[in-house]
Amino acid sequence: MLQKLGFSHSIPRLAGLVLLVVIASCQSHNTPLVTETDGSYLRLPDNSTKALVWGTDPDAVKSLKTWLLKQRIPLIDDVKLNQLASEMGLHQPVSNPDVLKLSKTLGAKQVIFVDADVYKSQGDDIAVVFRQAPVYKVSLFIRALNAETGEIDWSGKAQSIESFTNLSDGIHQLTCHALATAWGLREAGRAGAPSVCLPGQNVMVRAEPPTARYILTIAKAFRTVYAKQIVAQAARSNVKPDEDWTKDDHAIMLPAQFLKAAGRELEDFELSLIGLTPVYKENLPKTKAEEDALKRLMANPATGMVTFEDGNQFKGLAADLAIADSCVACHNTHPTSPKRDFKKGDVMGAIVVRFNK
Repeated sequence: MLQKLGFSHSIPRLAGLVLLVVIASCQSHNTPLVTETDGSYLRLPDNSTKALVWGTDPDAVKSLKTWLLKQRIPLIDDVKLNQLASEMGLHQPVSNPDVLKLSKTLGAKQVIFVDADVYKSQGDDIAVVFRQAPVYKVSLFIRALNAETGEIDWSGKAQSIESFTNLSDGIHQLTCHALATAWGLREAGRAGAPSVCLPGQNVMVRAEPPTARYILTIAKAFRTVYAKQIVAQAARSNVKPDEDWTKDDHAIMLPAQFLKAAGRELEDFELSLIGLTPVYKENLPKTKAEEDALKRLMANPATGMVTFEDGNQFKGLAADLAIADSCVACHNTHPTSPKRDFKKGDVMGAIVVRFNK
């Protein structure tokens, strides 16, 4: 049979090729991809950020729109852009610079470009005989430009490390991983476990339990009440917050001391404060991952919170604002403070929660 098919010269390769065919054919559309990612952001979109998605790969464009709509990002229909381009006599397909110009006319705040490099295997004689599905490797790139300035607000990329057979599902997973990395929902680098982007799903599953966000929300609420209400009420009786409050009968602890004191009462997880320019060095970020997350949060405080995995721990940061005059006064006058120009409302650092996996 093999001789009739002209395969007599490749008999020694048959066993290995058949094994490859079997492995590839066993691949399911629900198989998580092993991905390598990178990404970062300066400004993230919210539900008031009108965005336009543009790209040449239909699967990538469709997938990106799906993910953005799931995040409640309002999208401008690209049909409107094509109509406007036609009315203006622009050549089709519309170039990226023209897309950026037209997007402002349509009221977009961000233009999100997506590109996919798809590598399809050529196959061989054995693959043809067994009708093996094509095998793909894909690299996917997303970048969001500020429609007004043309600056990159955020960007992410993801590539498949291993080959896969279901192209549309593979691109869908890669789009999720690129977005999740760009937006700080997963770490950059290689990931094989389906922690954030689950196969066959259209929602991002956060890698950390929601406990981190609950803790940060509660901690921030208690700190705000202390700083704005308790400190203000105490001042009416000439009681003021002071770092050495234990030595003065007419003093109470600073808001930062209040939160850290509460943190010392906890055993199951850590609750504290960190900053890039703290009064005390013990409040510097403990790891590079914490430092990077804090920088992203301070660059885009409207995000509110970021959560991430760091080694064997889940961690979360909540922007810590100078919400009271006592916060500003302490940092600007303290002898060990490296930064002395804080203003009310500035991001001073972050409330941090750390707990083991």
